[in-house]
Amino acid sequence: MELYKALIDRLASQHLIIRELTSNVTEEQFDNKPSPGTWSIHDNIAHITMYHLVFYRRLQMIIENEGLEFERYNPDEDMDFKNWQKMSTDDLLNKLNENKKLLVDFIFSLKENQLSRSATHQKFGKMNVVEWIEFFLLHEAHHIYTIFKLIRS
Repeated sequence: MELYKALIDRLASQHLIIRELTSNVTEEQFDNKPSPGTWSIHDNIAHITMYHLVFYRRLQMIIENEGLEFERYNPDEDMDFKNWQKMSTDDLLNKLNENKKLLVDFIFSLKENQLSRSATHQKFGKMNVVEWIEFFLLHEAHHIYTIFKLIRS
């Protein structure tokens, strides 16, 4: 099992588009919730930034204990998420870069046999570490797309 080029490229740079997308966004736009119970641009950035650490911890657990099962992560049930939402957007974007580096450095340190380890996701079933990383990147891309839509609406 090994990391493939498209995954490596996205892992290293996909998050960088967020700062580009939001470079002309006003504070009002960052905080605007399109409807009650939905997230703002800021909330999406807080989630992405925090989820890097959640995913990092999950990967560590998979490497240490193969065969684990994980429930879907729900940030609205995570009390720490509220603290991340209170951070300024600029601080979140800086922290996002730090968290991504931590995660990428960890992933790039994994050996081939560690990439083959697996765990089960409540919704998506059993996945090896490479599939978990792909899931993470698709999840991140979903929130980046959501940010794009919120900016354009």
